Amino acid sequence: MIELNVGFIGLGKMGQGMVNNLLKAGFYTSVYDIRKEPLGKMKTLGANVSGSSKEVALNSDVVISMVRDNAQTEQVLFGDKGVLEGMKKGCIIIMSTISPDFSKKHAPKLEKEAGVHLLDAPVSGGPMAADAGALSIMVGGEEGVFKQYLPIFKAMGKNIFYCGASGAGLVAKLTNNLIYAATMAGLSEAVALGLKEGIDLSVLLGIYKVSSAGCWAAEHYWDYVTPQRKDTGPDSNMEVLYKDLRLALEFAKEKGVSMPITRFCSQLDLYDRVKS
Repeated sequence: MIELNVGFIGLGKMGQGMVNNLLKAGFYTSVYDIRKEPLGKMKTLGANVSGSSKEVALNSDVVISMVRDNAQTEQVLFGDKGVLEGMKKGCIIIMSTISPDFSKKHAPKLEKEAGVHLLDAPVSGGPMAADAGALSIMVGGEEGVFKQYLPIFKAMGKNIFYCGASGAGLVAKLTNNLIYAATMAGLSEAVALGLKEGIDLSVLLGIYKVSSAGCWAAEHYWDYVTPQRKDTGPDSNMEVLYKDLRLALEFAKEKGVSMPITRFCSQLDLYDRVKS
């Protein structure tokens, strides 16, 4: 393993498991979050708790940002006591799913003005995969930089994909989620119809898993779909998915690509027919 001090900002449902796996892999890891509770938890696991994003950067060779959206990422990197105030030459890895244009805009500027490389590296698999170190990670940016920091990705993920230049990892993640959304729309309708006939949900899912309808959504229904009926906050899987659909539609508009199915799914409550 290469010796690197890793900084990690954003200790939500995904971030805590990711940090735990970095620690297990032997990386000295500094963490920051605006909430005290996850900081205390990470400290007990061996992480170094920092008081700001700037402090994380001062203690790190590479900084990982795993916050909610473009606005939070801007604040983490460029805001008061942000990463750029403390970052020496090195690498910033953005693992949040944000706009591809963010990476395309800032990557060349950061490299030229600060000697900092930017990789976009959104993830897929949910909190359980984050806890298990089994995430799928899609990376965009300079290939040589990606290879240099590959051990960090391997500590958190099972399936690592180099997708191309800056923004490519984010585009890959958005396309993945629009397929998931379309699948969920069909699955929700199928479940609703089957339940109307009185077929048990476990029977329906058992059929879908081993038949022509087999898909990730059916395999992980109990893990990710059922809890959504009670989890409707801004960080719920459902709200995160809708955010990603909006980003995909915005990017598709820029590229002149028609996305009628994605637009339709973005207007649905993908779980409204599920009676679990």
